[in-house]
Amino acid sequence: MTETKKRKRSHAEHQERPAKRVAFDSSTAPIKVSFVSEVEEWVPVVATSPGLTFPAGMSLKPYKKLRRNSQRSSEILLHSAAAQSKIDYTVQYQESNSTESLLNHYIGIYDPETQHIQLVPARAATIRGTPRSDTVNESGAEEDPASIFQLLSARSNLGLAFGTKKARKAIRAITENAISPSKHLTQPSSSQSVLDPAAAAVLDLMKASATSALAQEEIKQAAEDAKPGPKPNLQAKTVAEVYPLEEVVGLDTLKSLTVRDWQDNVRDGADVVTSSRYVSGRLVQVVKSEEVRKIKALKYLLLLVQWYHCFKPGTKRVPKLGPKKNVEAVMKGTSEELRNRIKERFSEDNMLNKWHTSNLHLYICTLALIIDDFATDVYDLSQDLRLEPRQIRTLFTHLGSTFSRPTAAQLDKLSLTKAQASGHGIARLVFPLKFLEPKISRDQKRRR
Repeated sequence: MTETKKRKRSHAEHQERPAKRVAFDSSTAPIKVSFVSEVEEWVPVVATSPGLTFPAGMSLKPYKKLRRNSQRSSEILLHSAAAQSKIDYTVQYQESNSTESLLNHYIGIYDPETQHIQLVPARAATIRGTPRSDTVNESGAEEDPASIFQLLSARSNLGLAFGTKKARKAIRAITENAISPSKHLTQPSSSQSVLDPAAAAVLDLMKASATSALAQEEIKQAAEDAKPGPKPNLQAKTVAEVYPLEEVVGLDTLKSLTVRDWQDNVRDGADVVTSSRYVSGRLVQVVKSEEVRKIKALKYLLLLVQWYHCFKPGTKRVPKLGPKKNVEAVMKGTSEELRNRIKERFSEDNMLNKWHTSNLHLYICTLALIIDDFATDVYDLSQDLRLEPRQIRTLFTHLGSTFSRPTAAQLDKLSLTKAQASGHGIARLVFPLKFLEPKISRDQKRRR
């Protein structure tokens, strides 16, 4: 008889099971959800009013008319009936041949007493506003309906609600032409002109819509400012003005960088060893060019690569900054003030989250473009940052660069063969700038 040994649980299995059970509040009754598939002709309406603000509390009356291409089927229209209103509102269902008609709309009706939710189908509709051309007295009541102007107004309203497409277009053209500076009424007590009541009502409704449009532009601008990486100068006339070095590095940081040691070592023929493949391959050439700005940009790029190597994997897959002595060893020869500036700019609470990682990578790529005269080979940077070719290409595309394979002349300059050219690519910053657009899913394309 063989003895069976129990398998010991691994450490990972112990970690998966929580130490304590979580207590849930089971006092609340469950909510029941039901779907009403068969509904009558009258259903709720989900209406939108593009360009105008629909006033609250407006009552509408339903009307029924035959459809254009059918003598049997009919459609329901809603029309405003307020005598004090200066705008006539008409609510019409969306056309069956439009793309929006393919979407199904539903409304949830919740009853707190029975804890029950009913999902009811709804109809999508559009609210249109038309200014009334008739005059309204101070008390809010309309004038004599026998007047010819009242008759023309009533005829126009009927034409907009039940007329053909050509007739509605002609009536709208007449209404638009009525709201013009030549139709202004002049006050007897002053020489200033004022709008007639219909035009004033339309402008008041359009003002609220324009205010919301401005708010959307502000939200869009705030979203652009919150993106990682340096902000491009879209009004630049040359490529060098798109990402100025003073803004990428910072004016104070640029002044505090010292490159005398590199210049002395290159002049004496001594070897300069760095932890960056990109910097080591360009250091001698950049220093011999005697362009101090490029030398400082290369020095700052080396500091950013060293700063990136100071982080080790932490909890929840977020890299964490190592001990201070390890940071000083990696960034040897860097002042504490300069390290604190980099720390404040490219980390948060000694952590390198996803946003700060992308921000650091984009600044390094921008410096590489400046150093290589806006045409750089991305292979060395991908090795320094431990990124795949697809990831490094995406970073340069975010900066507005175009990407191409190296030519035969460039391969000879890099001393590479065609077989060794895999992973190499040239990122160029040229006009016009082409920024990476967000991907659109198939569902979003269909809705458009």
